[in-house]
Amino acid sequence: MFINWMAYENKTTGQKIERLNFERMNLLVGPSAAGKTQILKVLSDFLQVAVYGQAIPTACHFQIGFQMSDNPYAAEDSTKSFVWEIETGSRYSLQGENDKPAHQIVKEQLTSGEETFFSRHEQEIRIKDYDRIPAIAKDKSILYVFQGNRPFDRITQDMRLVSSFYKQGNAFEPIPVKWMNDLADLFPTKEEPARRSHIHMLAESILPIGADIHIAKLHMPDLYDDFLLDVQDVFPEIEGIELVSSTVFTGKYVLGVKIDGRDIEQQNVSSGMLRTIWIFALLHFRCRHTTILFDELENSLGINCLDSVVERIRLKAAEEGTQFILTSHHPYIINQIPVNDWLLISQKKGVITGKKAADVGIGKTSREQFVDLLNYMLRQKR
Repeated sequence: MFINWMAYENKTTGQKIERLNFERMNLLVGPSAAGKTQILKVLSDFLQVAVYGQAIPTACHFQIGFQMSDNPYAAEDSTKSFVWEIETGSRYSLQGENDKPAHQIVKEQLTSGEETFFSRHEQEIRIKDYDRIPAIAKDKSILYVFQGNRPFDRITQDMRLVSSFYKQGNAFEPIPVKWMNDLADLFPTKEEPARRSHIHMLAESILPIGADIHIAKLHMPDLYDDFLLDVQDVFPEIEGIELVSSTVFTGKYVLGVKIDGRDIEQQNVSSGMLRTIWIFALLHFRCRHTTILFDELENSLGINCLDSVVERIRLKAAEEGTQFILTSHHPYIINQIPVNDWLLISQKKGVITGKKAADVGIGKTSREQFVDLLNYMLRQKR
């Protein structure tokens, strides 16, 4: 899934995100409280609505334009563009969940050019090639309800592949033994096509990143070795990375980093090392033609990490076509990403807007571009 654009209005709070257009690489820059994290959160929230049936807790209007790949694992592939729009109205209580906020969906549609796949206005629902439509809960997206049916199955599959705001939150959760046994059952054969297909199933899940590392090490050693070399470029003392039985969490596995022959469990590993491992694992084990969201990329990363992390993100975007939507306040990261990839975010009276850096005269030379950015942000405060 490649996100072309998005727009959002929260009718409860009055906050708006005016239409933002995205490229392959997108660095959202701007002052604190400008709305950068909010943009990533809104995108992630509505992926949850479409894929996992999450109820929408506010009255709002969301639109997104995206491209879906025929084969997200291929280097080159054809794509088709879609627009998904969803709007909620008044609040109502979910049966049996009176304390859980939900707003009924009053409008929803999915289009591709002149073709309409479904439309929903209040309780009038039309779905292409469906004469009889079952009752759909007021708070559930049609994409979610019909995700097992064509062509919606491919769309929601692409949405699952996005590394969202929320997948970052559970990247290092301890993994129950039962989950690991279930993962082992996914690999009944050692044939290459089957192994590659199954490992990419992990990208669609919300499993911790340790599961990707574990499966790659067991079944795709070449892929694991490339990942480990990247990590060792930053931390040469690391000899290996694998799941180990936790001494703290009973009946669970955690990530272990082998240094000097000892497995150091993740709770005893520095936050900078863990975050670098997580970023490189995403870059190596997630498929092509998808989107990765990073909020405040520099968090926990030391000076020794920044250069390698930014370089590999840029290579991933350029060589494999992965889309990145990043936020950062760090001067080094901002200066290492070309100014043409900057999206300047600002917020006035609850309205979040974005402008390309070149459109406001930033970046005539690489030496001046960060100073230009600071001056631009100062002008926005006046």
